[in-house]
Amino acid sequence: MSDETPAPQDGADPTTPDLQAEVDKWKSLARKHEARAKESFAELEVLKPEFDALKQASLSDQELAVETARQEGRRSAAAEFGTRVATAELKAAAAAAGARLPDADFLNLSRFVGEDGTPNSEAISSFVDGLPKARKKPEYRQDLGLGPQGGGAGVGQVTRDQLKRMTRQEISKARSEGRLDAIMRGQL
Repeated sequence: MSDETPAPQDGADPTTPDLQAEVDKWKSLARKHEARAKESFAELEVLKPEFDALKQASLSDQELAVETARQEGRRSAAAEFGTRVATAELKAAAAAAGARLPDADFLNLSRFVGEDGTPNSEAISSFVDGLPKARKKPEYRQDLGLGPQGGGAGVGQVTRDQLKRMTRQEISKARSEGRLDAIMRGQL
């Protein structure tokens, strides 16, 4: 006999590793590395304030002045545009709630803006909730079947004497214009 290993009887190649075992191995390695990355990220978040403080301490006077000016510029821009954004959010929230917003000249818009310049959604929603709701228009006309409305029932209407002297074409035109309504209702 030779030194060769006998061929498996089911037709599988003996050099091919077990596929499921390989998949499980790589999954466990991926989970292990994912857990390590999450731990590293958490450590980084803890150390970030300390790093920022050290960075600030190591700046020269000129760099510190530049950084202070940048931060002040960001704050002023956020405050300026924060009121505009807050106004837009107020209008949107009032429209969604069906409420009527008072004129912006009468509102203190700075109370709807946070310290960082972003709109304060809690203050906006509580303000809009306190606004009176706009009255809904009736779904159907409300003057149906009430009879003649308003004064001057005979104004612009043709009298019986005028009707006697009119031609058929004039009568037809007056009727289409509604000037014979009072005669047809028996008011004149």
